[in-house]
Amino acid sequence: ENYRGELFIGGKDFSDHRALGAPPQVIRQTGEAPLDVTLFGCFFYGAKLMFEKQDTMRLFMIGSSRLTVPQFIQQDPADAFDDKALAAVSRALDDLRRLGEMDLKLNHPEALVQP
Repeated sequence: ENYRGELFIGGKDFSDHRALGAPPQVIRQTGEAPLDVTLFGCFFYGAKLMFEKQDTMRLFMIGSSRLTVPQFIQQDPADAFDDKALAAVSRALDDLRRLGEMDLKLNHPEALVQP
């Protein structure tokens, strides 16, 4: 939907234990806005992952793995990244850390360590 910026998918299990004829999971980009998509720490088993993208989308895969049964895998999760992609993952993980801190403050203030 013409999303601009960065999208991170981490720790996702793209497993599909159904028959080999299962429909693929699709990541679809529409519009012309520049978009970087980073999949990190994902696992692939029996999954078909397809990308429908414009030329303005860059895809990075970092630290993902798959069960080594080649006939199951349509997208090879080989690492393909550069220093900018690693910096982007660092920003995403920092966002998750800040989200966790906010959750503690709002929902579990008793768990916070007082100085």
